[in-house]
Amino acid sequence: MGGNGSSRARATGEYGSVNGEKVTTSMWQNALAVALENYRQRFNTEPADRDLRSVQQQAWRSLVNQRLLAQEAQKAGLTVSDNDVVVGMRTSPPNAVFMSQAFQTDGKFDPQKYQMALGDPRINWKPFEDQVREELPVRRLQERLMSSLKLSEGELREAFMDRFQSLSAVIVQVPPADTGRGS
Repeated sequence: MGGNGSSRARATGEYGSVNGEKVTTSMWQNALAVALENYRQRFNTEPADRDLRSVQQQAWRSLVNQRLLAQEAQKAGLTVSDNDVVVGMRTSPPNAVFMSQAFQTDGKFDPQKYQMALGDPRINWKPFEDQVREELPVRRLQERLMSSLKLSEGELREAFMDRFQSLSAVIVQVPPADTGRGS
């Protein structure tokens, strides 16, 4: 698996692949846009050179993880109906919706504006619906994995202690006082 920014990749629309599955330049650009927006929101600035490379690496890792999970969801036979997509559009819109200026007020996502726009037949919702159709099986796989985790009370207690129990100490070493007595 790997990303490829070469001119050949740009010409074919293929940025890279994950387990032989094509990762399009469009998929890469969307993942990068999400990572850049997350950076801007977190640090309230554009990433500089070194940070930009880090954001690009994060975007690629995120894209690879998403593709791997999608492949596993497909192997598990998780499917999505048209009704699932409609409900998903209403309740869990894709990231591209949150970032779209059309659905923002004062630079923040406006759920009322989005819900009103859903009823507008002039808007082409197909790209968003396709994204929801692709994301839902991954969400279902993640929910299935999370619900299958079973921990005993002892394991939960140990995990809690490891995470939240800490000890702070200050150690001071004082040398013995010189009494001034000679030999």
